Amino acid sequence: MQIISQTKRGDLLEVPRTLFTHFGIYLGNDRVAHLIPDILPAVFKDKSAIAKMVTNNRLLMGVITKEASVRVDSVADFAYGSDILINHMDKACRQPPLDGEEVARRAEKLLGSVTYSLLWYNCEHYVMYCRYGIAISYQTYQVTSLCIFLNDTYSALNVLSFFSIKKYKKAFASNTFTSNLRKTIISGKKTKFQTVTSVFV
Repeated sequence: MQIISQTKRGDLLEVPRTLFTHFGIYLGNDRVAHLIPDILPAVFKDKSAIAKMVTNNRLLMGVITKEASVRVDSVADFAYGSDILINHMDKACRQPPLDGEEVARRAEKLLGSVTYSLLWYNCEHYVMYCRYGIAISYQTYQVTSLCIFLNDTYSALNVLSFFSIKKYKKAFASNTFTSNLRKTIISGKKTKFQTVTSVFV
C-alpha cells in the first residue's frame, strides 16, 4: 500500500467505518494498533479466527455487547478497503502531539481486552490519549451536542404547544427558557459541554 511510505511510527490513522470514523496508531512494519469492538473473543477461543479482520457484523455486535479489544492488524485490514487519513486530528486538536515513539509505546502498552463504550471509551478516546495525552472523542462531542440541541428544541416546542396560535409570538418572546434558547442559537454562544471540549479549535 502506498500509505506505508508516508507513515511514521506513532502517526494517527483515520478511516471511515460504518457510521463513524475509525482510528488507529501506526506502529511501523505495516502494523496498526486500534481499539475495535468485536463480539468474537467473547464467544470463541479460537485465536486464528479472532485474529482475522474484524467485519462490520462483528464490530456492531461488539458495540451492542460492549466487548472490544486493543489489537494490532495490518494496514490493509485496519483500512477495511477505505482511504486513510494521516494525522488529520493534528489540525483539529490544540494539544500538540507527543513524540512518535512515545505515542507508539502508549498504544502498545494498552493492547488487550477492554470494555467498550460508544460515549466514554471508544477508538478515538484511545488514539487521543496515545497521541495527545487526553482521552477525548470529538465524534462523541458532536453526537452529544446534536442530542442536546434536539432535546432543547423539543422541550421548547412542547412549551409553545400550550399556547394558541394568536399568542405564539408574544409567548415565545416573553418565555425565559425559549427566549434564552433562541438567543443562544442566534449568538452561537458556547454551552457548558462545548466549553469542556475546548481543546479543539
